[in-house]
Amino acid sequence: MRFYRMKVALLASTGAVAIFMNGPAIAQVESPAPGSAEDIPTADDGSEGPTASDIVGTGFRQSLQNAQNIKRNSSEIVDSIVAEDIGKLPDNNLAEALQRIPGIQITRHHGEGSGISIRGLSQVNTLINGREAFSDNGRSLSLEAIPAEVLAGIDVYKNPSATLIKGGLGGVVNLKTRRPFDFKGFQASLSLRNNYYDFVDKSRPQISGLVSTRFDTGIGEIGVLIGAAVIRSAGRRDQQGMEPFNNRYNIVDFNGNGVFGGRNASNAAAQQVDPGDAVLSPNGGGATIEITDRKRTAFNGAVQWKPSSRLSLYVEGFYNKYDYNQSGYLAYANRGPLLAAGDADFTFHEGTNVVKSGSYRDVEFTANASEAPSRSYVWQIAGGGEWNATDNLKLSTDIAYTNSKRTSDFNATRVGNNGNTAGTRLDFDTGGDQALLNLSGFDFNNISKYKFLESFAQREVAKSDGLAGRLDAEYTFFDSILKSVSIGGRLTTRDVTRMQGTQNHFPPAAPGQPARA
Repeated sequence: MRFYRMKVALLASTGAVAIFMNGPAIAQVESPAPGSAEDIPTADDGSEGPTASDIVGTGFRQSLQNAQNIKRNSSEIVDSIVAEDIGKLPDNNLAEALQRIPGIQITRHHGEGSGISIRGLSQVNTLINGREAFSDNGRSLSLEAIPAEVLAGIDVYKNPSATLIKGGLGGVVNLKTRRPFDFKGFQASLSLRNNYYDFVDKSRPQISGLVSTRFDTGIGEIGVLIGAAVIRSAGRRDQQGMEPFNNRYNIVDFNGNGVFGGRNASNAAAQQVDPGDAVLSPNGGGATIEITDRKRTAFNGAVQWKPSSRLSLYVEGFYNKYDYNQSGYLAYANRGPLLAAGDADFTFHEGTNVVKSGSYRDVEFTANASEAPSRSYVWQIAGGGEWNATDNLKLSTDIAYTNSKRTSDFNATRVGNNGNTAGTRLDFDTGGDQALLNLSGFDFNNISKYKFLESFAQREVAKSDGLAGRLDAEYTFFDSILKSVSIGGRLTTRDVTRMQGTQNHFPPAAPGQPARA
């Protein structure tokens, strides 16, 4: 796979975003050490900005310090990824971003990250900004559906504390979205990327962006933020092989004792003259092509209001949509009667009774075509605030509503050469790096040679919604052996509905035969 990046920038940098604007001072020649008395020139003090001869550098020192501080100050075992780290690598989804954290392993589905396990345990709970969040059919979000670019950071708790709702045997993943008060002023970013997938000869774009601002009003400071990401990808997987391997007694006098029933069509128990002639031979072989197409869409928005230095309130929302389609094509040949002795000899892997190469005649050939589209979404809206009632007492609350739905379809049609097997031959050789198959004696382009065998249609619809609430109080002690005392409560509810239906269609039954349903 080859990746092509396209960036439009006001400054030349290696940052995660393509366009970056942050207040009046865009960059500086040199940053003094924290706590130094040196003043940093700004656009307001009349100082000249960087000249053409200046070397302008940008970095992520603060983001690295933030990740370290989260780990250092937490009483739990926690690892974190911040936004800049997420954007450094071409991760298509959240699962792929999480694999950068020590102790996390991921599973892949058609080449892209799908699920995670923490220290070998896959029972993982997910949160959005510390509150319960779930997908249609589980207690956690679908990590392969969420674009990594839409997040401000990720915290992974490997030993969850009492402040987190139970349910994550392996751990808890907290997804942090951006808020306007995270930035000092106006902020805008845009990232464009185009990926070329050479196996399917397709290009798929990726775009993400964010706009945030904060301003003073007569009722206090207000901040507004909106962000979005759309990521598309494509893939293809080709497979071929021989399976399964079963015992056959009618291929050769394997033990060489002269007792052999001869090659026959049925391999029936009555014809198994010598158990020592058992050899492992493939039941059949075939090839599969699977083509996938994915589209991930995510939006997040937040409004914060700080009417006083002691009170801050917020309302925020998150929306994620995942469209997935898989097209499959399968051709498979089942073994038939053996060829006459001397027509095609069977060979074996050295020192074993496992067949390496051989041929079957009059084989049954089937071909499948399938489509498996899936559409899912999850959205959450939340509100809350924080109030410093006194210098010692801080109260905070949060309430959220989550709604999700998934619709999955699977449609397949199977045809074959039933009744037209005469002369159809399968030659195979499993001695190399990959199985070599050759099916001959059948006109694949002649539709009259095919027979309809079965069609299959299935749909599953899963819905869930729920509420999550939190109320916390923290009392801080000064000049005391105790640092603070915290108390709080959590409440979550969830309703789940799942519906599934299946239809099978078969050819009309022959006269006098029972119909299939």
